[in-house]
Amino acid sequence: MPYATVLYGARMFFRLKYHYDYDKIYRVNGAVTGDSRMGKLCNLIEYAKNLSKEPEAWVLAYRVRGNKTLYEGDANGFTVLRNTARYWKADPFLFTRKGKTWIFCEMYDRKRHKGVIGAAGLKRNGCSRFRICLDLPHHLSFPYVFEEGGEIYMMPECSASGEIAVYKAVKFPLKWEKAFTVAPVPGMDTVPVPGDGAVDFYLSSVERNDRLVKFRFGDDVYQTAFENAPAARCAGRIFKTDAGLIRPSQNDQGSYGNSLHFNLIEDNSFEGYRERLLLRVLPPDSLCKENEVCIGLINASNGMKYAGVHTYDHNTEFEVVDLVYYGAENRVVFGIEEKSFLRIFGKRFKATLNKDNEI
Repeated sequence: MPYATVLYGARMFFRLKYHYDYDKIYRVNGAVTGDSRMGKLCNLIEYAKNLSKEPEAWVLAYRVRGNKTLYEGDANGFTVLRNTARYWKADPFLFTRKGKTWIFCEMYDRKRHKGVIGAAGLKRNGCSRFRICLDLPHHLSFPYVFEEGGEIYMMPECSASGEIAVYKAVKFPLKWEKAFTVAPVPGMDTVPVPGDGAVDFYLSSVERNDRLVKFRFGDDVYQTAFENAPAARCAGRIFKTDAGLIRPSQNDQGSYGNSLHFNLIEDNSFEGYRERLLLRVLPPDSLCKENEVCIGLINASNGMKYAGVHTYDHNTEFEVVDLVYYGAENRVVFGIEEKSFLRIFGKRFKATLNKDNEI
């Protein structure tokens, strides 16, 4: 028997034994589903079939930086990082430590119906397996990771907890503990606005996506920067360019996260904050007008319809975005493409599927 066949069989048996989580192998209260190994495999197949019916989900895409960046109008050459059967991914943030780039993101758990924060090492030819690094009782997303005073911190979106909180890396990148509360308000996608060598104030969407508020740390005063604006909600960290500070924002006009805006901050003072639109980024295969570009993909999947883009980040080596899609995605199951997995095993175990289909 070929060595590859033996290795594949051993890998499949191990993962069946330890439940059907393809991103992290763990035991669930010492129990697994199904009455037999065959039943467990059939449950997995049925699980994957049901997932293919979901209406929408998000996926990450990255590229190696070239001569021009996305915010400078070059939108081609992105590669999609395919999701696994259990998690889809959104809100990517990059962080460089000791010469290595890490990508942090929301990993939405289809089983538990909430987001957790995941991390993976990013290289030019792809990324390592994503691992859960922050999992709380409530939904988490938008993991803004930064360094201050030699320590690494994360300010995720945790509006379901009723506050804006910062977590400190105890063992980077997988172990974090709560450091302090920035504000006792359910802010969404909060980012700091750089001042003269320090954070001057914060921008966040509170209660509504079309309203952007500004506040200082420790203050109980929250002022409206602007409201009734479809592109108010932040879509990544504010960054410096030769032209000035740029704030990415997500445009929710028509649908959630349908496009990405790059806004030049003309006045970054707390009292007179003001910005103007520089460039609008649309999902692949969109019709672009003046000051608009469409994301170009290297590995676009047949039948995939991308309908939005709503987060951006970059470092000196990479750029990352996220894309929303509708319809079935060709995810990865047991290291092979889901469509191939179902084609190989689906008919063979059809009778067992109908008999033992509890997940």
